[in-house]
Formats: sequence, structure tokens, C-alpha cells
Amino acid sequence: MEQLVNIIITLVAFFVLISLLVFVHELGHFLAAKFFKVYVREFAIGFGKTVWSKQWRGTKYAVRLVPLGGFVELEGEVSTTDNPNAFRNKRAYQKIIILMAGVFMNIAFASILFAIFLPTNGYKFNLPAIADYQFSNTKSSVKAFPITVITVAEDGQSKGQLFSGDTIIGIDGKRFLSYSEFQQELKGVQDKTVKFEFVSLDTFETSERDIKVGKADDKGAILNVSLNYDRTQPYPIYLIRFNENITSAVSLTGDTSFYLLKSLGGLLGNAFRTGDYTEVAQSVGGLPKLADNVGQVVEFKAYDILIPLAALISISLAIFNVLPFPALDGGQAAVVVIETITRRKIADRTLSIINTVGFFVLIGLAIVVNFKDVIQLGWLNSIGDFFKNILGR
Repeated sequence: MEQLVNIIITLVAFFVLISLLVFVHELGHFLAAKFFKVYVREFAIGFGKTVWSKQWRGTKYAVRLVPLGGFVELEGEVSTTDNPNAFRNKRAYQKIIILMAGVFMNIAFASILFAIFLPTNGYKFNLPAIADYQFSNTKSSVKAFPITVITVAEDGQSKGQLFSGDTIIGIDGKRFLSYSEFQQELKGVQDKTVKFEFVSLDTFETSERDIKVGKADDKGAILNVSLNYDRTQPYPIYLIRFNENITSAVSLTGDTSFYLLKSLGGLLGNAFRTGDYTEVAQSVGGLPKLADNVGQVVEFKAYDILIPLAALISISLAIFNVLPFPALDGGQAAVVVIETITRRKIADRTLSIINTVGFFVLIGLAIVVNFKDVIQLGWLNSIGDFFKNILGR
């Protein structure tokens, strides 16, 4: 019964989150269009059949059946018309502002969410360290692979030196970036007294302590402790503590935007060079991966995590839409730039074909990414087990 309740809460939270982020994005387009007096035909949240609508001041406001997107339909967006308030008849800078307003709103919304979250979390934030980056407006930034001591053997050689809750991030002046590196460093300092570096997961402050490392026993154990680390995370993490001021949220939003771009560029660059796209596949996710993240929040009742999660998704949505790809905001802005440079409008039919092809390519990529998530997350087996439990078979 508890599993069913968690699934229902997860689905509700997931759809609310998606709808909110889409609403914020489309609201940007809508407000900018209204500001420049572009006629807005429809402002819709969701796709498919209309379940609610209201006509007001020339615009149809609608909620549609499938809450996984939305759109703002502008007069003359892809076709030429004599209406001076049609989108394609506006000046170039006005069209670009309208197109980029959704991206701006997602970034602004992320800043608001971070401004809510940071003070409640001691101005601490962490991200997987996929790329090297120098975060701004910080008190401290630690790049490490935290390994936490759970228990210490009563008759072991670490008794009185290591304690439950100690989180190790470095040995002998070197920070390890994976569990295998930790084991390698540990083997190299057997029968020596060296400095261990620790980090407090409550404050992100670091400290050092001299530890006498013994030799491996007959079972190969060196420290005689039980350890815990995130086995699902292939990367080290950034443990960042920001300055306690209102600008920290803006700094975090800006840095995260550039950091995600740099990380994605690095992953794609490595994939192109090596021909191995495994790392990209593991890092890039679609709606199932987002639903899984929301599900983990619900399972552990860590609902406060929904705030930074929504901020990160909002930034990702902004980055995705700014890409100069047909059917995306960035692609349409590129069309405006090309038309401005050439001083010729692209033919309506040509523009329609470009956007249609771009749309179907995006749909194809979405299907591939989402199916990849379903396989990676083991949902097919989980769904089967769920229904077997429900049916009692």
C-alpha cells in the first residue's frame, strides 16, 4: 500500500513540476509578445485534447490533456501576413527578445528557487564534478569523492584514530577522485603515519588529522573499518559553500548554467574523440530519469530537495532551448539573424519544412533518450513486478 501511495505522490509531483517549469517558460514568450503587441492566438499548458479553455482579450487560454509541455501560438509565427501585429512583421530585436524570453524566465525562476533554498541549507550546494570549474561568490569549494566511516572494528588498528561519521577525502596530501584511487592511495601508505583529510558534510569545512596506517591483515583490510560512498555516482562532487548574501543565488544560477554547458561540451568532446558514448548516455536523461529523481525524493521524504531539483531542471530547459536547432527557440532566433543579415525573409514553406523536420528529429531523440532511461532504470521489470503484486500472482 505504501508503494502505491509513493507512486501516486511521485506522479503528482512529477506532473506539477513539469507543468510549472513549462508554464514559466511559456509565460516568458507570452509576456514579451504582449509587450511588443504581437497577437497571441493561444497560451496552452499541455498537449492533446483541450480539457479547459477560456477566451479573454483575443487570446485562448487552455489546459490540455497531456501535461508534458505547452506552447504559445503567435499570429504570423511561421507564415507571412499583412497584420502589423504579426510576429514575422516585428523588428528583429523584438522577435529575438520574444524568442529568448522563455529562456530568461527559466533562468530567473532558477535564481528565485536557489534564493529560497540556499538560506535554508546553510548556503551549501553540491554538484557532480564532471568538469573543472571555479565557482564564484563562495566561502569554500571542495572537489572530492567523499567516503564515510560507518563503524570502526573494536580490535582493529584504526581504533581511537578514525570514528563513525568521519568523511575522508584525501590521504597524504592527495585527494582521491574515486573509490579505486582511495584504495590505491591507502595501499601506498601502509605502516606509515600520514595526514588524512576530512570534510564535514554538515558544514563542508575540511580538516586534517595524523593517522597511523597499519599493514593489510590476512583478509586484505588495512583500516579495519566499514565504509560508505555513493556507488551510483561515477564522479567526484563539488561541495560548495556560498557567501551568505542575496547575490549567492544569482551567482549559483549563472555558474551552474556555464558549468552544465562546459560539462556537456566535455562529455560530447570525449565521445567524439573516443567513439565511446557510454558516459554521455549515463549523464543525459529524459522524463523517466526525472521521474526517478522525484521518486527518490518521495521515497526518502526529502521534499526540500525538490526546490534545487526544479532549479537545475529549469536551467537545463533554458540551455536546451537556446541551442540553435530548428523548432527550438535558439533555432528560430538563428532564422531571425539570418534574415536580418541577408535582408530577405525565408519563404514560409521553407521555414515550415525546417521546423517540421527539426520537430520530428527532436521527437526521435526524445524517444531514444527516454527508452534508454527505461532500460537503465530497470522499469520494465519493476512495472511487471508491481502488477504481479497488485494482481496477487
